[in-house]
Amino acid sequence: MKKTDFGIEIVHVANGFIIKDNEGNTSVIKSEEDNEISAAEELLWKIIDFFDLRRSRYNRERIRIVREVGDKYELQEDEKIIKERYRRVIRKKPRKNK
Repeated sequence: MKKTDFGIEIVHVANGFIIKDNEGNTSVIKSEEDNEISAAEELLWKIIDFFDLRRSRYNRERIRIVREVGDKYELQEDEKIIKERYRRVIRKKPRKNK
């Protein structure tokens, strides 16, 4: 997809998503084995890339897409939860204007 205008069209279909940009370029995201979460994650990354919002770990801030376990999900015997922490930069004291 090319970024000539700020617009894309997203269509949710039975097995994934279809993305069309303003130039008529089409991108297909197909969900594997009825895994809609993976397809939705890929869709979000495509949107981030389309609008050039991806940043590196060295930037002050960046967008992350994180999957979480449902609050009431009951773990199976062979599963465990890996905890991740949300982090962002905050200032301790306001900066002085120069």
